[in-house]
Amino acid sequence: MSAMIDVRKKWPFGFNKTNLPYFILGVLVIFGAMLLIDGPVTRAVAALPEIVRAPFRIITRAGNSDWILIPTLLGTIIGFIVARLNISSAIVQKSQVLFSFSLFIFASVGITGIVANLIKRLVGRARPMNFEEFGIFT
Repeated sequence: MSAMIDVRKKWPFGFNKTNLPYFILGVLVIFGAMLLIDGPVTRAVAALPEIVRAPFRIITRAGNSDWILIPTLLGTIIGFIVARLNISSAIVQKSQVLFSFSLFIFASVGITGIVANLIKRLVGRARPMNFEEFGIFT
């Protein structure tokens, strides 16, 4: 068989030609429901007292990645420099571990942050502070 998709092979994530359409339909229904409730929920949350909304500012702050990007960038730089000094094999080994872990975390957080921001731009949902001015989508 020279078709592009061989339906006889195992499909990823347990999907098959029977349940994949239901999954896609479910995802579309969820997105549609989100579009319908996004505006009312945003307005309701904005009307809550400040004491209720205050903890969400902390959660939003945790979403800003500078608190993890800066230390891991420093760890990457320090680990790289110390590993090149060849002081002793134990120090070189530990600094290589520091470099590897720091670089992995820095790249993971940085790349996912870039992807998330690209998706936010594509979706175009207004920030809550601009919601009344621009509507749900800008």
